[in-house]
Amino acid sequence: RILPSNMQMKRLKLLFFLLFPFLLPPSCFAQYEELGQFPIRHYTPEEYGGNPFVFGTASDSTGRLFLANYSTPGLMKYDGVQWEEININNLIAWDVAKGADHKIYISSTDDLGYLEVDSLGVYYFESLVPLVAAQDSSLNLGQMRQVVAQKQFLYFRSANAVIRYDVENKDLKIWT
Repeated sequence: RILPSNMQMKRLKLLFFLLFPFLLPPSCFAQYEELGQFPIRHYTPEEYGGNPFVFGTASDSTGRLFLANYSTPGLMKYDGVQWEEININNLIAWDVAKGADHKIYISSTDDLGYLEVDSLGVYYFESLVPLVAAQDSSLNLGQMRQVVAQKQFLYFRSANAVIRYDVENKDLKIWT
């Protein structure tokens, strides 16, 4: 006989299901404290050295987390080990977003821009206000409360204007 009988097949299935768990790596059995709970870590303001009010979050392509935090200098960076403050011209950061060019864009009071990294790996804020002033020098930006990334564009919103920045062409369009 080439094929096993029904009884032999049942025994083989039983043996497989009894031995199968021992063939899996131990990580397959890792459980969280409570079933259905997401692996979320809550950080207190004391841990990250900021204000409890976080208005926006974004992460870069390396996994670093950036928080628009209601404190001066207003932007917090977390690399998975330590927290760091990034100065945004001594202003409060209201929102952050990652653009199509993988840069982190920030909206703040009377300013908008993005993060750059110098040769030593230190982050600094590069303002887009000179581009705004070149188009409309009388525009009062106010609190730029929101930044939204949409394809190659970033939209910055305040009570006074909506500004679209094109990351490919490096130009602005302003609606007041």
